[in-house]
Amino acid sequence: MDLISVFFLCILWGIPCFLLIKEYKKLNQKERSQFWKEFKTPSCLLGILPRYLGLLLFFTSIGVSKEFIRHIGVFLIITSWFYGGLEMWGTSVKRGAFLITLASLLALMYYFFFIYS
Repeated sequence: MDLISVFFLCILWGIPCFLLIKEYKKLNQKERSQFWKEFKTPSCLLGILPRYLGLLLFFTSIGVSKEFIRHIGVFLIITSWFYGGLEMWGTSVKRGAFLITLASLLALMYYFFFIYS
């Protein structure tokens, strides 16, 4: 891994972590407890967190040229889209079905183009 890749990874992971810590320190005690309460909900743990972690892992795989990391990132992104479709199903059946179908088709396309071939 060359120096540019190391710099890319430091920027890629450092900026979001720095911004998260900076915003967390601005919160008062009541807002911090509310943050942790919302962080532990299934919506966050299965929908939001895997999406952003998957994007970070996907772009990390570009910097370090590792296929396995890219597969994990794409799996997390597609899983969070699928869960988002299930969550959206309660408010709008058409949008929920569309998101579930989109996630399933993307998973199949990714499998056939990048893993199977």
